[in-house]
Amino acid sequence: MTSSDTNPTIEELCRHLEVTNALLAQHLALAQNWKIRLRNGLLSGLAGVLGATLLVSLFMGVLKPLQGLSRLAPILDRLERELEQR
Repeated sequence: MTSSDTNPTIEELCRHLEVTNALLAQHLALAQNWKIRLRNGLLSGLAGVLGATLLVSLFMGVLKPLQGLSRLAPILDRLERELEQR
């Protein structure tokens, strides 16, 4: 392999490196902006709360038909009361 064969590869790698550096600089500039960090934190918190609420609702909806079983009824009733209190 001669040096002329490797030059296009090196040039291509340099071009990719420049693109990566530009993206990294843009990411760092956005990460230092307090408004964007605040927005991302609020969205993350809201998504966590909504996701947990949805999962608990689905869980209770799946367990509701099982309350007809005599052995599971007391356990499921207690679980439902605990979740309603919180």
